[in-house]
Parts: sequence; structure tokens; C-alpha cells
Amino acid sequence: MLRSWFAYCEGRGWVRRGLAAAVLLPRIYREEGLPLGPTWDEVADLASLRRVALDDLGELQ
Repeated sequence: MLRSWFAYCEGRGWVRRGLAAAVLLPRIYREEGLPLGPTWDEVADLASLRRVALDDLGELQ
């Protein structure tokens, strides 16, 4: 937003040229919000579901 404001100001001649380009933008990665993997609670839930499923099939001793 700040960069856009400076670009507008450049266009009006209120600030020197190149000021908008000098404002650095943060890097935003496309998939940065994705988790790296399941949480330990999710792993425990999956393990317990597998245990129940095997028990229902009679394969758990």
C-alpha cells in the first residue's frame, strides 16, 4: 500500500522518481500457509483409528 502511495506521488511530481521502487516488499510464498505435516494429535488420532479398525477385523491381538 505504501509503495502504491509513493507511485501515485511520483506521478504527481510530489516526490522524487524511484522512491516507490525503493520500498521493499515482503516475500510471500504461494504455499506458505500449508502445514508441513500433521500435528502429533492428528497422528495419535489416526493411530487409534487404525487400532480400532484392526480390532474390528479381528486382526489385532
